[in-house]
Amino acid sequence: MVKMNMEGCCLSMEPVTIYVTEGCGSCRQMKELLTSRGVSYIEKNTTTDPGLMDELNRLGSSTVPTVVFGEHIVIGLRPNLMNRLLDEAGL
Repeated sequence: MVKMNMEGCCLSMEPVTIYVTEGCGSCRQMKELLTSRGVSYIEKNTTTDPGLMDELNRLGSSTVPTVVFGEHIVIGLRPNLMNRLLDEAGL
């Protein structure tokens, strides 16, 4: 993910990854939140790749949506927390 500062320089950020399943309303809402803030993300679909659940378990999660960026892991639909963390990261 790349964010531009006021001078037009690129601020390099760690990639944002979101774990989802097909038909998950909370996943759709979290993706919409990221998109509305201009945050690009890597989507990992546990429906099409069930092995991704092992990755989630290693992260301490067993549910979707789970968003990972930098040191942060946001489990479930937590828009207030997600917005606060994105604000703190300057996104």
